[in-house]
Order: sequence, then C-alpha cells, then structure tokens
Amino acid sequence: MNHIHDVFFWFLPFRLPYWFKKVFITFHGWEGIYPLPRKNIIVRKFSEWMANGNICVGEFIKKYYGTKSDYVIYGAAEKIKYPKVKRQGAIFVGHPDADQGLDYYKRLARKMKVKLDIFTDDPDAGKYFYKYKYAFVSGYLSILEAMAQNTPVFTHYDNPLKYDYLNMTPFKDKNFKIPGWLEVADIYEKLWQKSMKLLSSTAGQQIAPWKRLRNIKRLSY
Repeated sequence: MNHIHDVFFWFLPFRLPYWFKKVFITFHGWEGIYPLPRKNIIVRKFSEWMANGNICVGEFIKKYYGTKSDYVIYGAAEKIKYPKVKRQGAIFVGHPDADQGLDYYKRLARKMKVKLDIFTDDPDAGKYFYKYKYAFVSGYLSILEAMAQNTPVFTHYDNPLKYDYLNMTPFKDKNFKIPGWLEVADIYEKLWQKSMKLLSSTAGQQIAPWKRLRNIKRLSY
C-alpha cells in the first residue's frame, strides 16, 4: 500500500506496472493561483481517478477541483500547557507568499498599533501563540494551533477561493472541537480499511483494471 501527498505523477511509472497495489492520496490546499488554471484541475482529477481513495484538506477542494473525497480533514492541534503571561502584540506564522497575506497583516498591525512578530521558517512557531494577543494567520494548521492556545485569530482573503477556504470550515461553529493528531490518524486508517475491504470483495474476479478501479471508487463515496 502507498499513500501519496498531492503530487501523483512521480508515482505514475510505478502505478501502471503495479495496477492492483492499493494507492491513496491526500490533496493539500491549492497552488496559490486564482483563477485556478484548467490544467491544475485536470491534474487533480487524473490523480483522483488513479488512486483508490483520497482525503481532502478542506471542503473547498471539492467545490473548486470537483474532487469526490472520501474524507475531509483540516489538520489538528494538541492542547499544550503554557504559562500564564501578559499577552502582547500579534504573531504571523506562515510562508511569505502572496496568498498568505503577510503584506496585509503588516498594514493591519500598523492600523491596530501593535507590534507584529513574523515567523516564516521556525518549525516551533506554532508553540508561541499563547504569548500574543492576536494571531495573524491564513492556514488551517496555524489557525487550529492559535485556537488551541486561546489566541484570537485574524485572517485574510483576497479572492473567492480563499474566502471559501476559510469559510467552508467548522471553525466558527461554537461546538467545534479541535481535533488531535490521533483523530486524524484514525481517518487515514478508516480510508485504508474501507478500500482494502472493497478490494478484498473483488478478489479473484476477472475485471479489467480500469473497470475495477472505477467500481471501487463508486462504492467508496
């Protein structure tokens, strides 16, 4: 069994010779280009078709890429014990790419008259939210980490896709419970087990590979 993240084409030379091996894929986010180039949508659909099942990180992927997902996740964050400190300023965690809104957050910090600390390459930055009054973040993982540390989140969108990326989530639901990584691992396990059962049910049947994959996918949704 193989599980791929985002890019299926590197595995393609192995997929055809081993057609009956179980292959799954997780689609993470988008490419940061709006409107979406048609080729990006085609590549996603092809990857979806070639896999036995998939997980989408975000409900918006189903809308914009037409993906028929088995499961949707948003990442996870663990509750951590942090000391009580006087919170000050704001924190940005993310890449300095345009779709992350760093320039906007700098302007927002000036308008709010708060100091903005910027972390673009610190792997431990997700542990610092408890020190700040505000979190200026645009990605699911950072949003969840900030929420887990009770830090109010300000986030930015500049196109309809990014708006849906942020709004087609359960985060604003007052009953939303931040998932832990074990819960996310359980979803992966469910995907693998479900597809393995479907494959077992077709074992021994003389079905053309492309028809077998199509049947498995139809039963999976």
